[in-house]
Amino acid sequence: MSDGNVDDQEFRFVAIAMELRLWDLLLAGEPAARTRAAAAETFHIAGTLAWPDEPLEAARRLVELGCIAVIGDRTSDFRRIVTERGFPDLPLDSDDWGIRVQSTILLAWLLLLGKRGRDNLEAVREMVVAIRGSQREYEPGFLKEAEMRKDVHPAWALMANYHLAKAAEILAANPGQGLVDSRSEIRAQLETQFDFAINASYRGRLIELENMSWILVWAARIMVDNGI
Repeated sequence: MSDGNVDDQEFRFVAIAMELRLWDLLLAGEPAARTRAAAAETFHIAGTLAWPDEPLEAARRLVELGCIAVIGDRTSDFRRIVTERGFPDLPLDSDDWGIRVQSTILLAWLLLLGKRGRDNLEAVREMVVAIRGSQREYEPGFLKEAEMRKDVHPAWALMANYHLAKAAEILAANPGQGLVDSRSEIRAQLETQFDFAINASYRGRLIELENMSWILVWAARIMVDNGI
């Protein structure tokens, strides 16, 4: 093993430990200043790591990194990373409805986390509407195949991703809301969708999706307060 590979592996261990520490702080409701500092330190290490080769896994990790950046007030650095490297090449037109939905939701959140401008917000809204419009055509066959395999995970994954899609749509439709009452209402709407997504992930034993949903909760709160 080369020295470079050893260094990368060591950095991954450090990044995992720092992410776990950040999770503990967030779950414990620690003051914002402390979680912000911990997230900034975590981003400093995690942002240097190579992305996974598999596009869906790379996108999921990138969404989580974007959330850490938001919590750590390092959004500009995250945007620089995705501007320089681009987004993973996701299978947005996959014949597998579950993969298509997952790809679309990941890209929607990457656009919210990593890009500026109303064009990206409009793109997020259009993507969610497109998924909703195609749902009736593709979902029944997808779920029937899963039922024949006696596999409940795809149904729970779809349910969770649909709620994450709705959360992305809500956030994209309400940029820059300055009034406290408006922000509170938007946060309440978002947290309802996140609660459903987390519950579906938990019931489907979809650990990675549940973890991503949780980190999105904390990041979305800050995004609302900051007007995205």
